[in-house]
Amino acid sequence: MSVKAIERFTLLSLRNQVAALVDADDIFGGAGIAELKSRKQAAIEAMIGRNNETIRENRNLLVKSLEHFVGGIVTEDEFHIFKAAFNRQIADAENNITALRSELNSLGDDRRGMEHIERFKKHGNITALNRRAVATLIQSITVFGGKEFQISFRYAAAFGETAPTPKKVVF
Repeated sequence: MSVKAIERFTLLSLRNQVAALVDADDIFGGAGIAELKSRKQAAIEAMIGRNNETIRENRNLLVKSLEHFVGGIVTEDEFHIFKAAFNRQIADAENNITALRSELNSLGDDRRGMEHIERFKKHGNITALNRRAVATLIQSITVFGGKEFQISFRYAAAFGETAPTPKKVVF
């Protein structure tokens, strides 16, 4: 994969991201971004709820496995295996909740989303990559091996999934 190929795809992805965000803003006005943020917030809150349910279920299973151990239904080794598995799932769910709450907090208010739209609009008819556009709109470009790369745009949490971008591209 050549640097030129990465540049071409990055420019194309940037144009698509800008066009989708500008279209959403033109169609919905400021309400479009607010609606997207509201949907993203609801989705995150639902995921937090599912993770809390996972924690409750695993705690109940942990208590049941202890009862089964005390009642002689499972051996001590089996109990320790169950306990480790349930505690691992509880820890994973707690970590997920922490990350989701952080993402929820990063959504910010509607005015901040509108500022991001304006930053993208400034690059509405970009024809070539330049340092300012890349620094303003792209969080990172990661190259995996020699034939795959990933582009992460800034402000993704504020916009939700307005303009889908590939997670990885393979050449």
